Amino acid sequence: MGRVIVEALPQTGHFVESRHVFDKTATIGRSYSNDIILDDPFVSPQHLAISNQNGQILLKDLASENGVFINDEKIPANKTVKAKSGDIVCVGRTRLKLLSPDHPVEPTQRLDKMLAFRDFVDRPWVPLVFSLVVIGLGVWFGYMENPGDKFWKKQFYSTGITYAAAILSYAGLLSLYTFFVYKKSYFVRNLVVSNIGLFLNFIHNASAPFLFFWILNESLVNFLDHAVSFIILFLIFWTGVRLTKDTMSWKEVARLAWVPLFLIMLAMLGSEFSSLDFQNAPVYQTKLAPGMGPLTEPLTLDEFLTESARRFPPPPEN
Repeated sequence: MGRVIVEALPQTGHFVESRHVFDKTATIGRSYSNDIILDDPFVSPQHLAISNQNGQILLKDLASENGVFINDEKIPANKTVKAKSGDIVCVGRTRLKLLSPDHPVEPTQRLDKMLAFRDFVDRPWVPLVFSLVVIGLGVWFGYMENPGDKFWKKQFYSTGITYAAAILSYAGLLSLYTFFVYKKSYFVRNLVVSNIGLFLNFIHNASAPFLFFWILNESLVNFLDHAVSFIILFLIFWTGVRLTKDTMSWKEVARLAWVPLFLIMLAMLGSEFSSLDFQNAPVYQTKLAPGMGPLTEPLTLDEFLTESARRFPPPPEN
């Protein structure tokens, strides 16, 4: 009698929950006398017997209450039937995969840097430190835009809460995607990925005026700005999936692209064209200090000229 391998699968999906190897006839059921004990109320105490005789996997329904299904086809009760290696057997609400010892396995995968990164982000302190750093950067950028005591009194807490909510939102969206597509979800890992994405967004926002200053077409600037945002979002989702799966096919990568594309299209519908702070409605400051932002509220061109005329009266006529 040869060996038979039985893999327990979830109700949906193909990843293995447990694996059992037998060199004899194995019985499956809820009774503690079975070789595989299933905690499934729809499984009979003695439900199924499996064996491998001369390289052929044999199944016998032990007069179970709800029957045995091979690849969604019910087998006759109290009769021995043949199964092929790789067949899916359903007993109650439990799915089992039957394998023979000579069943082909997937090619060996090469170790890559993503596995090392996965080990790094699984450390308990990494998500907390990354989140605090990104929230701190968000608060600092907010202060640089509106320096002064007014920021610390009225905008500090709201800015910190906004960036914390953004981190949780990105992580939750990533977790939902991987759960619905791959039936796996790692929220803590996705927290790190969302923090990295927000950090890249900081760099994008800070460097956008220097990248696009030579473009005078507002629509083109808007397109390029959203194209960079799409690349950042795509990298976030790709990293989140790679932290869930060891490998990704080109088909999976192409299927993944529609998610950030949909988010970018949604953002474009609800926003105006990007002005990059210098292409539309220029403003003029009444006071500037080296290395610092404006010390007063910005003025329009008419207000600036009026204020200049008041401060600097015209020279007396000869």
